[in-house]
Amino acid sequence: MLMKRILNNDKVLEYVINETGLDEEELLLSVNLKTVFYTIFAKQVYKGKREATVISWLLARIADGLGGKYPRELINFANYSKEEQKNEKFDDNCLISGNAIRNAFSKVSITKCDTYLSEFPQLKNHFERFRGRDTARYTREEIWEMMSGLEPKGDDMIRALYETGMLEAQQGRGSADSSFEIPKLFRVGLGLVLRGRP
Repeated sequence: MLMKRILNNDKVLEYVINETGLDEEELLLSVNLKTVFYTIFAKQVYKGKREATVISWLLARIADGLGGKYPRELINFANYSKEEQKNEKFDDNCLISGNAIRNAFSKVSITKCDTYLSEFPQLKNHFERFRGRDTARYTREEIWEMMSGLEPKGDDMIRALYETGMLEAQQGRGSADSSFEIPKLFRVGLGLVLRGRP
């Protein structure tokens, strides 16, 4: 779906046909999608033999706590990457560099959190309690303490955060788990201050 949308642009379509040597009718065949994708996007966000491919990197960052990966986040990634590319040098053999993709991630995360706050306004104050925190992992008790004085509270609050996909259960017991992690998709948008790569 993403490739179909991108290839609606005549200039991009012409570029991809010239770079791949494929006919227009062949571009969206499943056997050619990876080639077409990497004609548009860099192969890696970080260069190196042990670094993830862009597809793996993107999928790890659009997954919510329930494992859901939705087209909206992938489309946002592509749109924000295109915007970021205006400030970047072009990589060889692609239109959107790894730096542009990496820089787009914070916008994707912020957009996701803003969207969720419009869908779940009762959790706004809960989201705010994560701002400035320096870890993405919490025990059940730490979350209860952090959310003290807010409604919903206790198990109902944990369940609400878990069911929105904002918390990922660490032992596979869903909202009954004793420890949780905030997925990468939400970290920047929640205002977490974490060391290392996004």
